[in-house]
Amino acid sequence: MSVRVQVVDESPSGAVIAQNIFIFPSRAISVRELIRTRVIQEVQKQNEDADSGDARPNLVRPEGGNAQQRVVDTESQCSIALEAFSSNGFFLFVNEEQMTSLDQTILVTPNTHVSFVRLVTLVGG
Repeated sequence: MSVRVQVVDESPSGAVIAQNIFIFPSRAISVRELIRTRVIQEVQKQNEDADSGDARPNLVRPEGGNAQQRVVDTESQCSIALEAFSSNGFFLFVNEEQMTSLDQTILVTPNTHVSFVRLVTLVGG
């Protein structure tokens, strides 16, 4: 049974940057599956809206050129997002608990609070 969960992107200070609903294939998923599911759904939306001029989702970052005018590759974006998680490019919290491993299992319900916190590179750092 699939589960619809609200996913929030936050700044390091806790300010909400974006909110989206994502559909997860089952209630028990790994952190890896959570990230992949989010990226797959974002890429699908990005590819459908490529000509609309809408801003692209936070984790999907196509390389080179105008992102609105090209098809985004799902697998490369999944690899980039998983590597970013592993190298602390962003933090992931589920019900206010920080996830630290791609293999951690999460039980998601419609009331699960999922937050992605992207770190900002400091000037000169």
